[in-house]
Formats: sequence, C-alpha cells, structure tokens
Amino acid sequence: MSSDVSHKKRKRFKRGKQRKSKEESTDGRRDGHKSYSDIVKDNKDYELYYKTQDIIDESEWQTFMSCLREPLPSAFRLTSYCKSQTIALRNIIESDEFNGSVGDKSDTTNGLTCIDWYPNRFAWNINISRVEIRKSQSFRILQNFLISETDSGYISRQEAVSMIPALLMDIKPGHRVLDMCAAPGSKTAQIIEMLHSEDGSSDGAVVANDVDNKRCY
Repeated sequence: MSSDVSHKKRKRFKRGKQRKSKEESTDGRRDGHKSYSDIVKDNKDYELYYKTQDIIDESEWQTFMSCLREPLPSAFRLTSYCKSQTIALRNIIESDEFNGSVGDKSDTTNGLTCIDWYPNRFAWNINISRVEIRKSQSFRILQNFLISETDSGYISRQEAVSMIPALLMDIKPGHRVLDMCAAPGSKTAQIIEMLHSEDGSSDGAVVANDVDNKRCY
C-alpha cells in the first residue's frame, strides 16, 4: 500500500471532519418527496400472500411482521477497482480516529461493524437507517464521509442482502453474465469489479437489463 495514498485519504477525512455542514430539515426531503419515516408499512394484500404460503406459524406471525417493519440498517461496500486505494480506505475506517467520530459513544448498539462474510473486510454495516444518519448530528461526520467517498467511486452504498448474489455466483474474469434486473446498478457494478479482480483486465462481460426504462436510464 502506498503511504501517499493513505496520507491523502487521511487528509480528506480530516477536512470532512472539520467542515461545518448545513442543517437539514427533519420534516422531509428537500425535493418535496415524503421521507421514509412517513411511509405506512401496512399492506393487506402482502400479508394475505404470505399467510397463504403457510411458511410462518400463526403464533409467530406478529413477530414476523414486526421484523419486516423495522428500518433496514445502512450498509456500504468498498469498491475494489484500485486495491491500494481500497486498503487505505479500509485502514481509515478501522482506525480509532474514525470510529471515535462516528455516532453516539453512549449507544454501543449503533456502532460501525464489519460484515464478516464479505471478503477482505471490504463491507460495513451500521444498525440505523439512512434517514436516521441524515437527521442525527452525531452521524454528520459519517454522512459527509460516505457522500465524499461515494462521489469519488471508492464506496458503493449497497444493502448487505444485495451483495450476496454476486458472491454466490463466484464470478471470475472471463465469465459472461446476464443481469436481468439490474437497476439501480449496485450489483452490476459489483459484478464488473469481480470480472476485473485479478490483473485489471478481463475478456468477460456483463449485460445489464431492466424492465423499467426510467430505471435503466
């Protein structure tokens, strides 16, 4: 790993830490759409479908539905287009300096944790929703960091469950992959990385398709 790469990453993190961020409204998104917290998680057709499948014991039904209504945790994956950059970024995330700036230290349940089944400690999870991260001042440093590194292409904001299919397919350079439900594209990008995982070159390909033209765009 290049020390220059690590030094530049740390400088970027410190600049983000010192930057004063603007307060955002907690009543909804700036674009006028309703925030996730305003969505009523109740769908009778959905419940009827799963009850008809008879896969959940009646005594566990309410527990099952309560679990489904919980907000998803926030997860992200370090992209591997440039291994030296990825390792430098992972070292920053694992540092005491970074972890000391994330969240409320009095709440040990909401810390940043590595997703242990993802290779090379390149995927991370925090047990609060994206909405909560945006609203909470104690997560402002993490929010700025995620935005900056996502814009730079070093992080992919991807749900943990979305990372699984490509791993199970065991994609190697030279494979041809058809992604039939590609939008918004995080799994497709993950597949491309795996096609180029060895020396940066590959004669493989992925064809990304989606039934919705707007989502394809």
